[in-house]
Amino acid sequence: MGILAKMAPKRMPAVMNPILPPSMKTTSAAPASGDPDDEATLFTTFSVLYLGFFGITCLVYPSIHAADGPFTNPLAYWTTISPSTAFAFRMFGGVAMSLIFGPFLDEIFGGVGVKMMAFTRQLVIVNVLFFVFFCYFAYYAPLATTIPWIWKFQAGFGAFFLGWNIVEAFTTPACRFWYGLISAAQFTMFGITLAVNGEFFWGDSNPIYGDAFEYFSEYPPLAMLTSRSLGASLILMFALGYYFYGFSNGYLKLCTVWNILLLAMAAEPAYFLGSSSAPPAMWQIQVAVQILLSTVGLYLELSGANGPWSFAFALPKFGVNAETFNFVNFIFYLPFVAAFAIDPNAVFGPNGIGPIPLFTEDMGESALWFGRTWAVAMFLLTLSPYVFGYPAVKVVKTFVIAYFVYTAFFIWWILTLPVLNLTMAIPLGSLNFIFFVYALVVALPGNSGEPML
Repeated sequence: MGILAKMAPKRMPAVMNPILPPSMKTTSAAPASGDPDDEATLFTTFSVLYLGFFGITCLVYPSIHAADGPFTNPLAYWTTISPSTAFAFRMFGGVAMSLIFGPFLDEIFGGVGVKMMAFTRQLVIVNVLFFVFFCYFAYYAPLATTIPWIWKFQAGFGAFFLGWNIVEAFTTPACRFWYGLISAAQFTMFGITLAVNGEFFWGDSNPIYGDAFEYFSEYPPLAMLTSRSLGASLILMFALGYYFYGFSNGYLKLCTVWNILLLAMAAEPAYFLGSSSAPPAMWQIQVAVQILLSTVGLYLELSGANGPWSFAFALPKFGVNAETFNFVNFIFYLPFVAAFAIDPNAVFGPNGIGPIPLFTEDMGESALWFGRTWAVAMFLLTLSPYVFGYPAVKVVKTFVIAYFVYTAFFIWWILTLPVLNLTMAIPLGSLNFIFFVYALVVALPGNSGEPML
């Protein structure tokens, strides 16, 4: 076939087929080599060029990547590179070039070489390690002679590159399985820890690891209120969602929408708050993780692996049924979601526009972030039967648990938190109980036509 011929991609990513000219579209025709596992893809071609550049430069002249190198490099990674560090870079360059030559050994020497699919899977190991190393040294523990911005950019790009690598290396069913499972596991973990005590797990006072995983340094009462609310919504969305819907198309679509929205929301404390209440390191790592998850999710979505969307919003036939509950529930949550998403202090704060405030003090940075994120999560849950195709009865069952938990929270908060205005808090807590009873009645087997769980 020849080295240069093997460099040219023969198979394009499925997400690009809709925008490619006919001559470049991937077809089902037999590959030129006769072996589908040894065909170059856009990913393998890019990887050879991308890693080859770093491999050659690190092997031959590592100081190219330093600001004080032989010429001005606007993309330098280091301020300076010592001879001992240069030796380590040359070792890396040698290993990188050995890895890159693998798929071409059959063309160079004849006989057996590394197949392109094996090369792609080798790179998963490499890119996982690179992702971890760059996240740690770019965000968490920067080295003295690094140039911070390029390391942070490299960590973010590494997240995208690893996501691309994963969808190229594994089958679509495997990607769907692990994407859904990892999303459920990660956000269920966040949900449980926030619902129990976010300050203990993600503040600066954990007796085991101190502030090693600190997202916020301040957890006043309103932040604990909103963080516990967010924790409960994450458990409902991901733990209960995984139990009810498994790896259904709708569940995976919700995971992708959530991962993209959380990427945007995590970017605020990571880069824009500019306050000591949100140390940026963990948030920047979270942004990188969200880039990775969003890349995999978008690939599954744009390639058609998750099937078509099922938008179905219509007025229900009013009665004691799931469709009526979901519609009323959506209308009930809509103003709360809008208020938290825009400016909750203007609506619920002591100096807000409402005649009777819900809170006796304004929400700070941490409370605002948790409150807005809770609003996004609850909005997705109320939209789930209309946008993600969730069965109406199972959505009602989710809200049976939701309203039970939030009623219990309101009782606890009313008894213990001085930041709640009882004139508003007691009616709102009572309304949550009414919705709990409403959802429970609808979910009973006699009305829903199926078992409770």
